[in-house]
Amino acid sequence: MSRIPQLDALRGFALCGIVLANIQWFCGYAVDPSPAKDVWGLDYAVSFALHVFVDGKFYGLFSLLFGASFALMIDRERARGADAGGLARRRIASLGVLGVLHATLLWFGDILSLYAVAALPLWWILRARPRHAAVTAIALLASPALLGLVLAACVDVPVPALIHGPREALPAFAAGSAGALLDANADFLAQRWVLALASGRLPRLLGSFVLGALLIRHRPTFSRRGWVGLVSVAVSCNVALGLLPGAPPLPPSTLGVARIAVECVAIPTGALVYAGLGGRLFARPSRWTSAFAAAGRLSLTHYLAQSLMMAGIFYGVGLGHWGRLGAAESVAAGLGIACVQVGISPWIRARWGVGPGERALRWLSGRRRPSPLA
Repeated sequence: MSRIPQLDALRGFALCGIVLANIQWFCGYAVDPSPAKDVWGLDYAVSFALHVFVDGKFYGLFSLLFGASFALMIDRERARGADAGGLARRRIASLGVLGVLHATLLWFGDILSLYAVAALPLWWILRARPRHAAVTAIALLASPALLGLVLAACVDVPVPALIHGPREALPAFAAGSAGALLDANADFLAQRWVLALASGRLPRLLGSFVLGALLIRHRPTFSRRGWVGLVSVAVSCNVALGLLPGAPPLPPSTLGVARIAVECVAIPTGALVYAGLGGRLFARPSRWTSAFAAAGRLSLTHYLAQSLMMAGIFYGVGLGHWGRLGAAESVAAGLGIACVQVGISPWIRARWGVGPGERALRWLSGRRRPSPLA
């Protein structure tokens, strides 16, 4: 079974959106959106556009692709008569190891460790009948809203607002030593996991994995009316999400529950729209498709490299540009990083085949030879 270039290209496209979202934190704008940084006068419009078109949608797209690749890997191993379950467990564990290292040493917002935990039941869910798996996916995607209602109804004690982490630790990112940075990162990492549990992010990720696996296995077709309906729902829900303030799930509030409920629809529908548009864009072989597909083949390396580059540019242990950029400037910087990564990917693929991230994942999961779907 050979690779599907469209999936690789979509993965490369998703990386571009992920860097736009993550750079808002790395540059400090996410925790201090000061008007003084708005040198171009565009920050409000850019921030709104990020909420509507970027936030959640690209990690949602990446999650769909993770589920699709996972299903293809399992199906390929079964066709070979190999131990598909063993490979799946080793791959998840290996991803978790890399995620823990990334989260503790560099970037508390790491998604790999969340993926590894969320994907633990994926092997068993995908063994169920397609109809049962589809119902499970819908229930998982809707579960954050139910969890929000339960928290709002049951938690009646004062809970400190959790958004990113303790504000007193922020100076460590801006100008702290390496030791202070690690301590601050650990504090923020602890709150991130509290938020991941309180907001239902883990079941939402698992639901996206299952949905992606079902889509790649059964390849459903959408009528024009169905496609227009999906786009309409995605646009309206994501605009509503952009208009809602960033109320955290803790402490419980009506606004927080409303935001989570809107996210339950906005994120998966937005990811599906991007998957559909990207699938059409990358359907034919072209230089663009080849470049994005090469970036997608190096997605783990590029994801980790994004963190290294942004930490080196913005953290105090690097160039120390924390707190200096507004939303518009940070988006321009993020686009620059994305363009460089996509541009050099064909050269890296031609020279080395895979990157160090992919080699590490392969080594940890016990695969010495390249996998056609890795």
